[in-house]
Amino acid sequence: MTFEESPKTSFTVSSKILFSLLGPLLALLLYTTLGIWDIPTVIRMTAAISMWTAIWWIFEPIPIPITSLIPLALLPFFGILSPSQVGTAYGSPLVLLLMGGFILSTAMAKSGAHRRIALTMVNAFGSQSSKRLVFGFMAASAFLSMWISNTATTLMLLPV
Repeated sequence: MTFEESPKTSFTVSSKILFSLLGPLLALLLYTTLGIWDIPTVIRMTAAISMWTAIWWIFEPIPIPITSLIPLALLPFFGILSPSQVGTAYGSPLVLLLMGGFILSTAMAKSGAHRRIALTMVNAFGSQSSKRLVFGFMAASAFLSMWISNTATTLMLLPV
């Protein structure tokens, strides 16, 4: 499987409905189960929201980017965090750095630039020695790291 292809789950409509209901039902079950042990409501609600999000991430009844917005909506709705606290977590510099790196990496894979980089490294450093080839990728990584962050560089070279 190449980087461009992603495994797609082929669920029927009825199984998507089942998995759509499974997330909130398991979240409710977890919330009530944790209530038996007198765990504070805030912790129970946070665990339930995490369960709901995890179930939907695993089974994908709706797309993952939409699923990732569940905490953004539910944490302020239930009074666990303020909207500004949730927004700060979603907009932290680390999250934005990783998101930008993934976007750059995906763009390189879609455009075929990752193949061009790989072929250039093989041509420049030769394919006779694996040590020289590894050195070539280290040199490319060092060169890119002079202008962009190390995380973005790693993500860019990941599809190579």
